[in-house]
Amino acid sequence: MIRTITALDLGSSNIRACTASINSQGQLKLLALERMPSSGISHGGVVDFDAATSDILRMTKALEKKARRKIRHISLALSDADFNGFIANGMIALSARPRPIQMRDIVRCKKIAGFVQVPIDRQVVQKELHSFFINDGEKVRNPLGLNATKLSLNLYVVTGETSKLMNLQNVVEHAGYILDEMVFSGYATAHAIFANAQTEERTAILDIGSHVTNITVVEDGALKYINSIQEGADDISDKSSMIPFFNEVKNLITTSSLPRLVITGGGVLKEGFLEIAEKCLGVQCEVGQARLNWCSLNPADTFLHTASLGLIAYKAKKLSREPWQLDPIKRPFHFLASMLDSYF
Repeated sequence: MIRTITALDLGSSNIRACTASINSQGQLKLLALERMPSSGISHGGVVDFDAATSDILRMTKALEKKARRKIRHISLALSDADFNGFIANGMIALSARPRPIQMRDIVRCKKIAGFVQVPIDRQVVQKELHSFFINDGEKVRNPLGLNATKLSLNLYVVTGETSKLMNLQNVVEHAGYILDEMVFSGYATAHAIFANAQTEERTAILDIGSHVTNITVVEDGALKYINSIQEGADDISDKSSMIPFFNEVKNLITTSSLPRLVITGGGVLKEGFLEIAEKCLGVQCEVGQARLNWCSLNPADTFLHTASLGLIAYKAKKLSREPWQLDPIKRPFHFLASMLDSYF
């Protein structure tokens, strides 16, 4: 059984999108890659409902023509300075005597941590695993199979402004599609850059869009921190404007604990950009680009499509953890099993 995944990176100047297929073994194949000007989206929000709807329709029709597949579901990578994150904790007791931790224990603990309250004007966008602990606070990378009496974990919860997210969902539905999920663009980008060689060291990703710059910190593949700046490549015209920009970046992240910083997006191609970044931040900086073994890309696309391709990789990773989602026959049975498990 083959499933189609479509990802749109909604930027202020351009919409970048791709469609890929994933089979029951979790293997991906790129079907279409497209880039078009954006006229209805700015700074991560809808500024013109009709124009944004038209943008999405034009993009999906172009993807359908290239991929020769009908698109029904869409996932969005969003760059928005209003996004923020916090850590939520969940803990469960396993038994009086140590016993091996099972996957259902992790799932139950994650559900408990996921019960978070946010202000009415905020909406949860993502809940990503941050760290695991066993017994009385012993930190572990993967608790599965380890003997313990207690299990706890931290989730990194990403929230956005409710009205903005509702407007984006309405645009997608008005265009005739189902919105699968929305993902912070910086975290999607991380899945494109580190997909084949996941970094174990703490690394910051600076994704520079036209008017918004996303800051994402990852370690061991886990999301640790996000932030954004209301400035982008169009606002950094020369070297004199780069220095205050990087000073703001330094104020938002603790560069002393970072062995390196990866910069991607349009701004990285500006003359002297990396040199000034290293001088201001005091951290080793390098250019980030998509490195994916399931698609062949030209050099320009490895820079331009990091978020859209990374969102495909992110979705595929989630599906591989829950393989029943790839088989439509198994989905209703899993739904019934989940209901029974929640009640009994």
